Amino acid sequence: MKKVAIAFSTKDRVELSKQSIKPLLQPDKFSLLWVDGSRTSEGEALWQNYPSHARIGFRGNVRNGADAAIVYALTELLNLPTQPDYVGLCENDVLLDPDWFDKTMALFERGADDGLKVGAVSSRTYEDRILLQRDGYAVCHNLGAGHIILTRQAAKLILKYYRNGWTLENRRVFCHLSDQDIGAYWAFRGSGHMLSADWQFDRIIAAHGLASLGLTPVACEMIGQEPSLEKQGLKLVKEQGSLCSEDIFYRYVERTKLIRDGILNLPCTLPLLQDEGSHIWFPHQLQYLDGGYEGNWHTRWSQGWGPFLWVSEEDAVIYAPVSGPCVLMVSGGEKGGKIRIEDNHSGFDQTFDVAAEGANRQMAQFNIPAAVAYRTLKISFLTPGTVFWGLIMREPQPCISDIRFNYSWLPQGSRQ
Repeated sequence: MKKVAIAFSTKDRVELSKQSIKPLLQPDKFSLLWVDGSRTSEGEALWQNYPSHARIGFRGNVRNGADAAIVYALTELLNLPTQPDYVGLCENDVLLDPDWFDKTMALFERGADDGLKVGAVSSRTYEDRILLQRDGYAVCHNLGAGHIILTRQAAKLILKYYRNGWTLENRRVFCHLSDQDIGAYWAFRGSGHMLSADWQFDRIIAAHGLASLGLTPVACEMIGQEPSLEKQGLKLVKEQGSLCSEDIFYRYVERTKLIRDGILNLPCTLPLLQDEGSHIWFPHQLQYLDGGYEGNWHTRWSQGWGPFLWVSEEDAVIYAPVSGPCVLMVSGGEKGGKIRIEDNHSGFDQTFDVAAEGANRQMAQFNIPAAVAYRTLKISFLTPGTVFWGLIMREPQPCISDIRFNYSWLPQGSRQ
């Protein structure tokens, strides 16, 4: 029997949690890890109302935003001594049907029967996030982190490539696989902009030949939505949709198999590749560059960029080995600050004033010149509250590819 472990993510909103926890109390079928970021005493204590025989593990004080909670949950689930075959995420605004589990887990076999290798399934499916409709399920281009069950392979891939993305990245991958452009009908249409990290999950695993399947009709409801789903432009699939053609579906099956067989390669880069060809490396990806930080830092959640920013406290230094010209992105926080940039190859050594962010949280960019030199930059954040946003590089960078981002890479400074 396959082992399943699911993380239930909460942050106050106790009345929602009391409803949404009920369908997750099925200890004969899966283990549950309760991950809480509450700040109220009522929210922090809620988990104690549930019996220990429900196989609930509890982790409190997981803060700094939704992405920190997601990364923490996936890190913990993958490291459980029981080594679950599947790991899942469920947020407390998703109210699952009582019989959701068997229906949803059956999608792994249903997909396999149809020639797919399934990496992710969900009880929740939104209409505009369907790529291909089948009988009883949909191949999706976005399941989201609100409710998702992943194979170990898929969860590890998501952590490895965890970052914000760009709309065209998603459009390209799913068009390569199905010859259909989701830009014709998804929520963003043809616009180009950053996407939150959980919009990357399905693109990442699809680029490695794994499918994401959602139940149709769904086996859940959304609760406590402010604004409502309708105002958000979202609609749960409540009825079976029109089936796609067999030709389109088997094109998708064939191409994902070619990827798994090592014949076809789709783009999936650690940094965000911009349309003009430069790369953005976000702060939490420093270790891929063999870089790191010293001193005292804390993480600030930035859903639309990163999604993690490094905020300096005391003696805060960034070390970044880079090749070629580089652009440093920083901001002065609430009050403004100073930074010092040192290049151990060219002798470049300058101290700069950095303006306060202002209402729009503006960043500044500092160009660090170079030819082809591979050297280590030392960036000292001389004023507490100064923020590191990342690095832009024109050239592809030497990187350590056999490691995987996890929660321990995030600074755990004083501001929670």
